[in-house]
Amino acid sequence: MAVRYTMREPGGDHDLPDKPFGLYSEGVAIHEILRLLTGSINLFDKQHDSLIELDENELRADFTRASDPELIRAALFSDEINLDEYRHFVISASAENKVFFTQLQNELVLCLISKKRGNSTEAFLYLYRILEFISLAFPMLYASTQRNFKRSHDFLKSLLENERDGDLKILSRALPFIASQNELNLVKFDFSISGLEIPLVKEIKKQLESKVRPQVKDMEFEQEGDILFRVGYNNIPSLFVSVRNRMFHYKIGEPNIDLGDIGAADRICDMCVPELIRWFALTFAEVVRLLARQQI
Repeated sequence: MAVRYTMREPGGDHDLPDKPFGLYSEGVAIHEILRLLTGSINLFDKQHDSLIELDENELRADFTRASDPELIRAALFSDEINLDEYRHFVISASAENKVFFTQLQNELVLCLISKKRGNSTEAFLYLYRILEFISLAFPMLYASTQRNFKRSHDFLKSLLENERDGDLKILSRALPFIASQNELNLVKFDFSISGLEIPLVKEIKKQLESKVRPQVKDMEFEQEGDILFRVGYNNIPSLFVSVRNRMFHYKIGEPNIDLGDIGAADRICDMCVPELIRWFALTFAEVVRLLARQQI
C-alpha cells in the first residue's frame, strides 16, 4: 500500500471479515483488489487527515459497500466454486505472485482515489500505468492456466509475431483468448457525453473521429443521445493507447488532439476513465476466474 494511504474497513471494528477476507495481516492481495473494485474499502489519506470512501462497484454488480466475501465469490463464480474453495484459492494464488499483486493493488489505489476526487486526467495516467504493468503479466498468467502444453505453446507463439512489438501489442493479441472464456468479447463500452454543451460535443467528436478512430477498429459513433461512441472489449487497449498518444505524446507532424480546442484533457478523460476502469475490473475478474479454475 502506498505510504500516504492506508486501507480501512467501512464498518470500523464491527463485523470484521474473517481471515483472509479482511485487510493487511487479515487479508490477501487478490481479494483486497476485488474489494477495491467492488467498493468495500475506505482509504485514509495521512497527508490530509481525511477518509476516502471507495463505494463504487466497478464491476457494476448489484452490490456495494459489502465486505461479505460470499457476495464477491458469487459475482465471479456463481455456483462454480464454494467459499472454502475460494478461500483456498486466494491464499495460494496471492502467495505465488505476492509482489505482482501487491504492486498492482498500489497502482489501483492511486487510480481510484483520483477518480473519486474527480481528477480524471490523473486517474487516466495512473490507469495507463496499470495497463502497461499488466500487459505481459496477464497473458503469462493466462498461459499458466492451460493444462494442455501444446495449447499453451501455441498461445504464446501467437503473441510474438514481431520481435519488435511492444508489451501492449502482446496484450492486445492475448485479449481475444482471455475474453472468449466468458464471452467478454461481446461486451460493448459506452462513452458518455452527458451534461456537455453541444458545441463542445461536436468538437470532441471531430477530434476523436479524425485522430483516434483510425487506430481503433470498432469505434462506432452515435448520431444523437448521451453516448458519443462505443468500443468492444477487445479493442479497448487500442483506444486507450491511441487517446494517450494523441493527447500526451506530442509529435510534430502527427495528428495530435488539440487540447486547447476542447478545453483541456479532462474533457476526454472524464468520458474515458469510467469505462476504462470497468474494462480493467472485468479483465482482472476474468484472470482471477481462470487462475481459480486451474487450482480447484
